[in-house]
Amino acid sequence: MGKRIRAQRRGSSPKNRVSSHRFPGESRIPRGVEEVATVMELVHSPVHTAPLIRVRFEDGRETHLVATEG
Repeated sequence: MGKRIRAQRRGSSPKNRVSSHRFPGESRIPRGVEEVATVMELVHSPVHTAPLIRVRFEDGRETHLVATEG
């Protein structure tokens, strides 16, 4: 296959870039043993459809989790 011709390149729109500075942090579920954690705050995330919660575990680690209903 050949390359796109110049007129096709000029007609294309600019590439969509995600502004990563708006992300509150990485949201991941800790794997392994069940642990006890305290909810510190609810965080609005423009990237996720659900709010995030910032939790602190008993050993001092903090992470973001997706806030579940219930």
